[in-house]
Amino acid sequence: MSYIQDTLPPWEVFSIQVSTELFKLSGMSISSDDRDPGAFKDVVLHLQGYHVAPRDELHFTRLFADAQFYSLPKLVSQLYSSSIFVSVGYRQFQIPRDLLTSSANSPNFFSLGFATHFSCPDNPFPGNDSNKLVRPPTITPPCIPNRSAETFSELLHLLRGYPVHIRNQSHREELLRDARYFHFKGLEQQLIPHQISYNSLRQQEEITIQLENIKKSGISVSVGGAITATSSAPVFVNYARPHVDDRGRELILEIRGEATRICFKQNGPQAEFLKETRNRVLKLLEIVMEKLDLIPSTKTLKLQRSIDKNEQLLDLTIARSNVHFIPISLETQSDITVDGKRYTKELASATDDGTNSGDCTRKRQRKDGPGVSWIVKTGQWRVSIKGKHAGNGPGCILTAVKIDAFTSELERNMDRVFLEPPISSKD
Repeated sequence: MSYIQDTLPPWEVFSIQVSTELFKLSGMSISSDDRDPGAFKDVVLHLQGYHVAPRDELHFTRLFADAQFYSLPKLVSQLYSSSIFVSVGYRQFQIPRDLLTSSANSPNFFSLGFATHFSCPDNPFPGNDSNKLVRPPTITPPCIPNRSAETFSELLHLLRGYPVHIRNQSHREELLRDARYFHFKGLEQQLIPHQISYNSLRQQEEITIQLENIKKSGISVSVGGAITATSSAPVFVNYARPHVDDRGRELILEIRGEATRICFKQNGPQAEFLKETRNRVLKLLEIVMEKLDLIPSTKTLKLQRSIDKNEQLLDLTIARSNVHFIPISLETQSDITVDGKRYTKELASATDDGTNSGDCTRKRQRKDGPGVSWIVKTGQWRVSIKGKHAGNGPGCILTAVKIDAFTSELERNMDRVFLEPPISSKD
């Protein structure tokens, strides 16, 4: 520092003319070699009218700092609009900015606070007064070491519109985890397990999606007319993946993890959902009724089970905490497997101790007692709203599409598999 002071006053500002550009530099900056000579060569090339392109995140950072330091507005503007240079998992990536600005995936990790030095033209050095800086503050090159470079590369491939082969469930979870980390909401919706198909018999497009992936903004109900207490035709719930789908399709809701118990009572089959699944299902039904303006507000909504013996519907009117069972419909078109066997009328008659299985709804009714129950390993359901004849207002009902269930601990144990043997160590 004493050498610099002997040469030029460190805080005094000197004007330097370079070609047609006038620069003001402090004595400290002029007298010392505190700037990178390689970056300065690129600055000179820029001043001579040549296009300067960053080579990697380190070169970009140095060029950006010197463009600010030497007050080069054109170079600064060029860098702000250039590709994003970032190191992910210690691999360098050059990402075109327009790839990260689509409405489906923006705002995202790169526009919400990451590398703020390179995203705020009005404040290039947050927390510092640029007019009082002798030299630019230390800027760390953009680096995300704790994420997988391979996974990030696949996400970029998806952002470019190319398909990525998902090898297995673990691979899907890796992609989903990093899509959520980088806040790529559109990619997340593309990656969640789902199936879109056209049902020729119903003449409807359908989307099958798991309960935990349902978003409120994607739920809709297409109603041609008002639903009244005497309405007989059900109205089915539609779903569109947010940020991805441009229209709703008839929703087929998939619930996994042995979280559903079907109970066969005298007034018909009802589903009991367990643990967190129960809250998710009730929230979904609450949103459906809210979409139809059949309830005033979610803040004042209370839910309670109100079962009509003639038509089994859930009337969403009173205390949620008291809801234990939701009415369901098991139809002849429903694909039902119980204890590994296809469920038919003949099987129902043989397993119901002589009770009537019903004609087209497969209701396994018991004449007394609680009746039998199924634990559903995986179930797919249509969600519909139908008017009630009892005059209590419209309600929701779940119609089975496909069910895989078991009835006993033995049947459950038959699905168990042994763990892999331990790896023997050799001394």
